Amino acid sequence: MKLKSKKIFILKFTFIAIIAIFFNIGFQYLFLTIFNNDSIEIVYIAMILATSFTLLLKFWLDKKYLFEFKFNKLSNLSKKFSLYSINGIFTTILFWIIETIFYLIFENKIMLLFGAFLGLSISYVVKYYLDKKIVFT
Repeated sequence: MKLKSKKIFILKFTFIAIIAIFFNIGFQYLFLTIFNNDSIEIVYIAMILATSFTLLLKFWLDKKYLFEFKFNKLSNLSKKFSLYSINGIFTTILFWIIETIFYLIFENKIMLLFGAFLGLSISYVVKYYLDKKIVFT
């Protein structure tokens, strides 16, 4: 990969990650604010819902703008989305562990969301390498 194209790729990756992180954390913040409850059960529901919706958004952004992958058939799309989702299990667990640790240590919404930011940042880098090798080949 040429230096110029590598820089463009890094910018695209960073921009997509920022969009996905903002979406995930924004959804969690909104959910926790609406329910006005920071109990661990509500926190987990917010994490699961935000992750589920972000999965769809990030798959679309990654496929279209990062990997520039085109599908011939709907079955190919389904297969790739399944691989993408399975790949995300490990990185999601990593992200959730980091977010939960921040919540349990600091016991407030701001640090929970900071933990989410940190966990998502790390997991998206790991996920890129897994997706590059397994999903978008």
